[in-house]
Amino acid sequence: MKNVLLVHADRALLQPVAGSLKHQGAFFRLHTARTTDKAMEFVRQTPVDLVITALRFPQLGSFQFFDTLIK
Repeated sequence: MKNVLLVHADRALLQPVAGSLKHQGAFFRLHTARTTDKAMEFVRQTPVDLVITALRFPQLGSFQFFDTLIK
């Protein structure tokens, strides 16, 4: 089963999107993180097949996040 990580700082957006995606969960496991730090911590422990994220984060921009993620 594939692991999908949904990362977004705004809980008001994260929860409904996660809820919608969970209905499709027969094909993947959905994991969520509200910060890039939590996302990186998760990725270090669990192989992830797909990351869905916003373009802007308070502590680290998404492009920086993806650059760090692929290293």
